[in-house]
Amino acid sequence: MKKVLFISSFFFLVILFGCGGSSDDDALKTIKDGLVERWEYNDENDGKPSLLNLMHMTQIELDVIEDFDSGKIDDSSLKSLFDDYQEELKSIKSLLAEEDDINSDSVINKWNNHYDNRAKILNDINEGYELNIPDDYQDYFQEIVLRANEGSRSEASAAEENDEPTIDTEKKLGLKTEDIFNDELFEGQEDTLQSFEYDNMKIDVIDSEYAFRMYVYFVDNAEYASGIILRNSGNNKDLSQETFDFFYEQMDEGTRNASRQFKRADDDYYLIGIIFNGEIDIDNPPMEVSEIIQSDFFLDEENIEFYERALNRAEYKDIYDRVTSYIDENGDIQESDSAYEIKGILEPIQESMDKVEVQYDDFDNTSTIYYQGMTDISSENYFIPYVSSDNSDMSLLLGFEKEGWLFTDRLYLNIDGEKEFYGTFNADTEVLDGGTIREEYTDNNYDEELIERIINADEVKMRFEGENGELDKDLTANDIDALKTIYSLRNVRGELSSILNNFQK
Repeated sequence: MKKVLFISSFFFLVILFGCGGSSDDDALKTIKDGLVERWEYNDENDGKPSLLNLMHMTQIELDVIEDFDSGKIDDSSLKSLFDDYQEELKSIKSLLAEEDDINSDSVINKWNNHYDNRAKILNDINEGYELNIPDDYQDYFQEIVLRANEGSRSEASAAEENDEPTIDTEKKLGLKTEDIFNDELFEGQEDTLQSFEYDNMKIDVIDSEYAFRMYVYFVDNAEYASGIILRNSGNNKDLSQETFDFFYEQMDEGTRNASRQFKRADDDYYLIGIIFNGEIDIDNPPMEVSEIIQSDFFLDEENIEFYERALNRAEYKDIYDRVTSYIDENGDIQESDSAYEIKGILEPIQESMDKVEVQYDDFDNTSTIYYQGMTDISSENYFIPYVSSDNSDMSLLLGFEKEGWLFTDRLYLNIDGEKEFYGTFNADTEVLDGGTIREEYTDNNYDEELIERIINADEVKMRFEGENGELDKDLTANDIDALKTIYSLRNVRGELSSILNNFQK
């Protein structure tokens, strides 16, 4: 039968504070106070075992015991038990120092033998002299008494009789990547999943709609994860803890006992995670996508420099050509390569890019995409859609040039015979050379459903109304195509920027 390390709520026998004094009562109080402090500490730390933890707890107890002079104990039997207890602690400390795996048979046997010996000594002390354990901790101490009275039991019996959790090393954390999407923060985010092969492990990376990213680690082609780490770029510790607890509470006690939690703030982000059985370096888990992947378009610094420059200039055709050449030249590259995602965004808009012109401001390093020949309001152009790198989404410049003031403040549309109120606004006004009047308004909060109706309509008319009357304009086929073309380019820059940002996280 598989051996298990006997671990219960009382397995750390820690004494944090010793007591001075020369009487037998002082010796008993030293042991009692140490047990109480140990139980308090164990409660605070959820009793998570590791070799380092076991050794540290033993050393804390030794420091307290060794600080008490047993030579001052009057009762020879009590002195003998006190000294035996101290030697037992020294012995297990030395034995654990020789080990490197808490789940090995060697560690399990050594710890269980030590636990039996220590339980017997404490029970003998209590029966002969009474430790006066506080009521709040009687349940803990009665487990020690039970262990001592039963003697050296088999590990299997110890697990069965005390409902001691066992460790399923095959199931590890008991989680798969698909389970991550059950949490509200990652619900519906399946499309963000990226999978990477890294040395002897696979790493799945999932992004939320907010500033959260989940890393799921699988070691040696295992079916279940050996680690999960949640990173929050916004440093929202409360939501991070709430999300982490959603997964942690699904784990059985054996899994929790064989795992180690950690939390830390790193520069601009906050990490919280759990690693099973030390299978991943908890101090340096692979997390940077640029370090995890073996090949990617962005691993070449020249590609990054080109990409950033082309993004600022809205040179989407050049980006498309570059990633297409990269894919063709590199043959069998991973599906997770950024080049595929970039190409997937740009391929549908190639026809649109042939119909636009880009105005680039090298002073501000910004660009604006217009439909060819429609860059400003004029006597012919009443309706100018455009996309700027400042906003990424589409904007609409609405207005006109005419003789005399209209002082427009309302706009109506007639879409295939149905009249629609577009909205009210305060137009900017300007007197041009020759006395011509320009009135215009920029709209960044348009109704997307209305825009799509215009794109699909057979006939669209505009009516500007103002203090001095009204002005009608029929949208031409060219106007509609301009809207359709520019509308297809909205958010492209934001999506392309996100690919690089996600790679560099």
